[in-house]
Amino acid sequence: MHKNSLLVVLVGAGVALASWPELCEAGLLPPLWPALVIVALLNAFSTVLSGGHWPRFLLASVIGTLSGLCIGLAIWRIPPRSAADYATDVILIAFAMLAAALVSSSAGFAVRRFSLSNPRLRCAIWISLFGTLMLPPIALALKPHMVAMRIARNNGLATARFEALKRAVEDTRSETGDVGRICDDTLLKSHYSGPPFSESEWRLITGSYVIEDDYLFGIRCPDEAGTFTIEARPVGDSGDGRRRFCSDESGTVGCRFDEWPESRNRKCLPCAK
Repeated sequence: MHKNSLLVVLVGAGVALASWPELCEAGLLPPLWPALVIVALLNAFSTVLSGGHWPRFLLASVIGTLSGLCIGLAIWRIPPRSAADYATDVILIAFAMLAAALVSSSAGFAVRRFSLSNPRLRCAIWISLFGTLMLPPIALALKPHMVAMRIARNNGLATARFEALKRAVEDTRSETGDVGRICDDTLLKSHYSGPPFSESEWRLITGSYVIEDDYLFGIRCPDEAGTFTIEARPVGDSGDGRRRFCSDESGTVGCRFDEWPESRNRKCLPCAK
């Protein structure tokens, strides 16, 4: 195979695989910047090795992005799926193709006049090209272990935060004798001893939700009957965490509520065994 044809094939294949490490985390929209870094490096190295013929690699990048995302979405997106899900995929693919075109053309145009007269430098660039091509498969292989570590870390921090938040609510309620004071963020914070929340998060956590380490935390303030709830749950469906926590004025600790979120009479139910 001719050298330039080989480079086109390598660029197309490398770009196609670039987004797979993020797509394999089903349910999440992937951040594009790692894939775009790979696109830029592949185009820059190939343009230099081909003597400045960057437009062909621009085309290979666009086709590689389209094919890679279509195949990746078909493999890792879990059915059944709605029309909105497919519309989101179309927007993602279109945006990714545009981004790949801009990055590849910029990288190629920037190095188009760079000439290689030193054989050692040419060899180093070939090695760099193949090293870049290996990044997506390596990342794909390591992804399950990295996700498992992140989930375990998030679960541990969420458990500690929820338990500390529940103790703070109970201590505030016991000290003041007024259940309504649990929504005094300054007083609540003074009884809290767990992984930190920011000052702005303390002002929002009572009556709303805040996000820390991929988990949502919130306290629904007491109503006229004195009922309130404390809740912690993952932000996303996967890749963020695996545990859910809830509690109410009875002190029950569980994993879910027995009413719809809009209801004022939510009761925390024990976790299913």
